[in-house]
Amino acid sequence: MRKSIFAVAITASASVVLATALAPAASAQEPAANNTAAANAIVKQYSSTPTSINITTKLKANPQTLPTKFIVGLTNGGDENKVLDEGIAAAGKVLGWTFKEILAGATPEDQRAGFSAALALKPNGIHISGIEPSTIGDLLDKAKAANIPVVCSACMSAPTSALVDTHIAGKRQLDVWGRMIAAYVVSSTPNPNVEGITV
Repeated sequence: MRKSIFAVAITASASVVLATALAPAASAQEPAANNTAAANAIVKQYSSTPTSINITTKLKANPQTLPTKFIVGLTNGGDENKVLDEGIAAAGKVLGWTFKEILAGATPEDQRAGFSAALALKPNGIHISGIEPSTIGDLLDKAKAANIPVVCSACMSAPTSALVDTHIAGKRQLDVWGRMIAAYVVSSTPNPNVEGITV
């Protein structure tokens, strides 16, 4: 799973600047060793195996007692999408839900065509990844009119229209992933005088 997290981070993060991710650039009064120490602390913070997903909010109802749902996921065919969709499909199977993938490609035209195909299936929900609302704004309005909620991973925008959730691999998580990658590189680099990293 950790490998897939890095795949998403590298795909979605255009650039990570160490001075921003960790601390101000080293100066005569603040040696580079301080940045290395900060990096080591971050690596230690995120290296332990999680014991929970840190969600304590109780569900209003047992999902397994609710009517069966049909969910469509748009994918660009990348490894990060594959891992996420496999997880969604597995979770849906436990709940008795059906999940169908549609290859949407990476161009705006392909993404719009994929979303239109998803709408035509009249699902109970649609999952998209990395498709910004501006690309499919009118189609989101159609989904809203049809009462089809949309969830997006790797979206930098706030929810809008039928797009009800963008927190999965959203801006906050990508910022943390960038911080983790920068810290790991600095922690593993023999030369402590690293001032910037691009991934």
